[in-house]
Amino acid sequence: MSHEPPNPEVQSPVEPDEINTGVLFMTLSLMAVVLVLIVLLLQAWFYNWRGSVAQERSLSANSPETAVGRATLESREKIGSYQWINREAGIRAIPIHRAMELVAAEMAAGQTAAGARPKR
Repeated sequence: MSHEPPNPEVQSPVEPDEINTGVLFMTLSLMAVVLVLIVLLLQAWFYNWRGSVAQERSLSANSPETAVGRATLESREKIGSYQWINREAGIRAIPIHRAMELVAAEMAAGQTAAGARPKR
């Protein structure tokens, strides 16, 4: 085996040993800005979508045009008014707020009567 000296006329391809940090920094900066913009746009889209869904739900629960809205209004009317349940038996319904006042007064009177419990 002979050891030949390298021929100066034949040049081998040389790869640079250094990384172009300027180009790398600009590329990473651009990617970071694009990522932040994507996150902000997705967040804005999500909040807009969530608001429209909440609005649709609240409209359907309070709107007399929907079955849920009619049921809600009928329920509120029933629990908030006086009405006959059975006229022959003399049974009437009273508004829920009045019933709660009566029960609270009954319980308060039962607690002050030396520990006696109200009869039901």
